[in-house]
Amino acid sequence: MQKVAQSWLVLQLTGSTLYLGLDDFLGQLPILLFTLVGGVIADRHDRRRLLLGSQYVQMATAFTLAALVFVPMGFDAAQLLAIRPDGQGDVTASHVAWRFGKGAPSKPSVLLVGDLIFMVNDAGIVATVDARRGEMVWRGRIDGTYSASPIAAGGRIYAFNEDGKTTVLEAGREFKVLAENVLDDGFMASPAVDGRALYLRTRTHVYRIEESPSRSAGQK
Repeated sequence: MQKVAQSWLVLQLTGSTLYLGLDDFLGQLPILLFTLVGGVIADRHDRRRLLLGSQYVQMATAFTLAALVFVPMGFDAAQLLAIRPDGQGDVTASHVAWRFGKGAPSKPSVLLVGDLIFMVNDAGIVATVDARRGEMVWRGRIDGTYSASPIAAGGRIYAFNEDGKTTVLEAGREFKVLAENVLDDGFMASPAVDGRALYLRTRTHVYRIEESPSRSAGQK
């Protein structure tokens, strides 16, 4: 059962039968290499530790092969690439797991929350993509144009437009606007977070926004 689950994980996250075969080969490699001396080693060492060690090696191999690096790129024709990190040299043709260009941002950064990637492009188009497959989960639109990068906190996505509006979205598999707030003069810079405080810089002011401790205690 464990082997089936591991193989399924590698195939789902990489979409490559080559990596599936490589994972299986590396999992069997210790058996091939140590068949002749395995009995001697087992007699001289703790067998429980040997078993756990072999399982850790297989788990590390699966997750190494399944890892992806997400790279936003381009300006006039922005796109988001998911790249397997184990290549060398020019890996454009061999290690790009998927590409996403429908509403990818040119200036704001993207957010990875669990297995979902959230993005707000310059024109206010919001999209959520499955990080493993590059498939769109949902797409929507919010008011304004955007230069500042969104942030994620407490199961929510906060997006800040150039007119000063903050739109709060649910960080889930459905497009849902939870709240909207406005400050004067608009946002060009990305926000900063310090503990429970949110620092926002508009064109003319810097704001610190934080719920008072007494109010938080009262809500509990």
